[in-house]
Amino acid sequence: MAKKMIEGGELVPSCNLEVDWTAYDANEIINEQSLFKILKDFLWNRSERYGETYPMFDLKILNNESEGFEEKYLDKGTLIPSPTKKQPFQLIHEHTLEDAFYTFEYIDNTAPLSIEYQTYDQQKFLISITQKGKNCQYDSQGDGGTQDQFVTFRFLNKSGKIQSVRSSAFAPLPLELNEDSEDEHIKNLQKVAKNFFNEVKKNLQKDAIPKLRYFEFKDKESSKFWEISLSGKKVTVHYGKIGTAGQNIVKELSTPAEASTHSEKIIGEKIKKGYKEKKN
Repeated sequence: MAKKMIEGGELVPSCNLEVDWTAYDANEIINEQSLFKILKDFLWNRSERYGETYPMFDLKILNNESEGFEEKYLDKGTLIPSPTKKQPFQLIHEHTLEDAFYTFEYIDNTAPLSIEYQTYDQQKFLISITQKGKNCQYDSQGDGGTQDQFVTFRFLNKSGKIQSVRSSAFAPLPLELNEDSEDEHIKNLQKVAKNFFNEVKKNLQKDAIPKLRYFEFKDKESSKFWEISLSGKKVTVHYGKIGTAGQNIVKELSTPAEASTHSEKIIGEKIKKGYKEKKN
């Protein structure tokens, strides 16, 4: 018969971290407008997505007699995988919650606890607790609400190291966006996207951002933009009405040479239709 868990213990972290993240391919962020669209999609109805909550160290763990345990710590690696050459961009939503409190159920009042944790941004986060080889239980009893929240943008810099920048350095962002979001939220989002992309231009590895060719078409009935970028075998077209975020189409060819030929072909087609190239 399995030994009954002992109830009445408590676990108090320094705070809770609610986090979710998404990684993006190299050709998905080619300019400020594409980054704005990605950021907007990332925050759109964010509360409907499943996010993980992790207790942050330092931890206070007590038994039902308000006594501590001997604690052994096991490092289980990184909480969020690092950016890669294939997916060099990441958006991470970080929401810290103060005054978090958990009930704690364990096996024995005197046996040591094995505490597994993962790290992110030089902080440690609780993954699991075992005692005598069995899992202990800790259940959230609530928290005091938001302590801080922002979006972190991570990418590989010129030396191949991770570069991070937070949205809070430029403008406050809401926890999520939806149909009822205020104009101020969208303006702040545009400001953040602009500054995020400026960081990319300053710090990203050489030639990691595909070189762009940008065209516009204007007449009495329409005002449109069209731009194209080439990255290896992939051709990315970004187009739409001037003043909007537009949309992207990505086509992957068999070889870089074929991609280059295809790129020149569709550029020629646009020029014939009256699009004029704009130089930076």
